[in-house]
Amino acid sequence: MPSKAKGNRPHKDEYRLKAHECFDSVVSNLKKHVRFQTQGRITPKQLLSTIVAMSVERLSIHSINTISDDVSSPTNIKHHLNKITLEELVDKNAILLTSEILNCIPKDKPYQLSMDINEETYYGEISEINEQYVIGGQLKKSTKLFYKYTSVYLTYQNIKITLAVLPMKKKVELIEYVKELLSIVERLGIRYDV
Repeated sequence: MPSKAKGNRPHKDEYRLKAHECFDSVVSNLKKHVRFQTQGRITPKQLLSTIVAMSVERLSIHSINTISDDVSSPTNIKHHLNKITLEELVDKNAILLTSEILNCIPKDKPYQLSMDINEETYYGEISEINEQYVIGGQLKKSTKLFYKYTSVYLTYQNIKITLAVLPMKKKVELIEYVKELLSIVERLGIRYDV
């Protein structure tokens, strides 16, 4: 549950999640919507907590032992992550991002939407698994390779709320992503201004 902020800060009457509340909410939401079986001594909650912690700290799977003693090895994590496809995550990303927040915003009014494209530098090898997602571009941070993502968000009471994120593929026109993002927004039941 969000905690009421205290003190003389400008937003003292706003409700905000504390770090542990946010972390617990993300793990709980993933556990609810991304189902998979674990084996051995690791539980789904331990696995998801470890993955979220690695993501927050921007650590690779090989840094697993700095996050948790509950997970036996990077191989164990990789084994369980391989059970989830990127297509499944793309399909569920809107519900993962919005399931907690949609009940907090009024649906009786249209919102202005914004869309962004973000690049994450990529230094790894290109393989069959990622070749359609690794996109070339201008040299930045010693590489010309990137993962690109497009996202849509609305602004409510000066807060940006991300509604969906899509990984971009080679040779797919930008207009296709715009159509898909707007389709997701409509499926969420959110009205928007054009």
